Amino acid sequence: MREMRKSGEMMAREFIDWVNSATSSEFRQFAQQIAREHRSLQQETFDLFLHCVEKWAEMYKMDLYDPRNAGACRLSYEILKAID
Repeated sequence: MREMRKSGEMMAREFIDWVNSATSSEFRQFAQQIAREHRSLQQETFDLFLHCVEKWAEMYKMDLYDPRNAGACRLSYEILKAID
């Protein structure tokens, strides 16, 4: 029997659950593993992360953040300004 493909929402929730309990060492392991993956998949992963940056920048512009995510939103806004 084929496994059902997970939705973007389901994957985001699983990823956030992992992030919530992961250590900085595990973050580095994650980044190292991504860098070992197929080059095309690295590009797709970067595109995914860039979509996150775009969303946080949008939230920053709309003042839809608080002190808990202000750094991510502000830095995302600055990143997009720098690459535009």
